[in-house]
Amino acid sequence: MIHLLVNKQNIFFEINAAAAQRAGLRISSQLLKLTQTSAEGR
Repeated sequence: MIHLLVNKQNIFFEINAAAAQRAGLRISSQLLKLTQTSAEGR
Protein backbone atom coordinates (compact mmCIF):
# COMPACT_ATOMS: atom_id res chain seq x y z
CA MET A 1 0.00 0.00 0.00
CA ILE A 2 2.81 2.42 0.82
CA HIS A 3 6.06 2.24 -1.11
CA LEU A 4 9.08 4.31 -0.11
CA LEU A 5 11.43 5.49 -2.86
CA VAL A 6 14.88 6.78 -1.98
CA ASN A 7 17.34 8.54 -4.23
CA LYS A 8 20.55 10.37 -3.35
CA GLN A 9 18.88 13.47 -1.93
CA ASN A 10 15.18 12.77 -1.45
CA ILE A 11 12.70 10.30 -0.07
CA PHE A 12 9.41 9.89 -1.90
CA PHE A 13 6.45 7.67 -1.24
CA GLU A 14 3.61 6.20 -3.22
CA ILE A 15 0.26 5.13 -1.86
CA ASN A 16 -1.96 2.63 -3.60
CA ALA A 17 -5.28 4.17 -2.59
CA ALA A 18 -7.33 1.29 -4.02
CA ALA A 19 -5.45 -1.28 -1.93
CA ALA A 20 -5.77 0.90 1.16
CA GLN A 21 -9.51 1.23 0.60
CA ARG A 22 -9.92 -2.53 0.19
CA ALA A 23 -8.09 -2.98 3.50
CA GLY A 24 -10.50 -0.57 5.17
CA LEU A 25 -7.91 2.19 5.66
CA ARG A 26 -8.66 5.87 5.20
CA ILE A 27 -5.84 8.07 3.96
CA SER A 28 -6.24 11.81 4.38
CA SER A 29 -6.43 14.01 1.31
CA GLN A 30 -3.59 16.08 2.76
CA LEU A 31 -1.32 13.03 2.77
CA LEU A 32 -2.43 12.00 -0.72
CA LYS A 33 -1.45 15.44 -2.05
CA LEU A 34 2.15 14.71 -1.04
CA THR A 35 2.38 11.34 -2.77
CA GLN A 36 3.20 10.14 -6.22
CA THR A 37 0.44 8.16 -7.82
CA SER A 38 0.68 4.39 -7.79
CA ALA A 39 -0.84 2.12 -10.38
CA GLU A 40 -2.99 -0.80 -9.23
CA GLY A 41 -0.95 -3.97 -9.06
CA ARG A 42 2.35 -2.30 -8.33
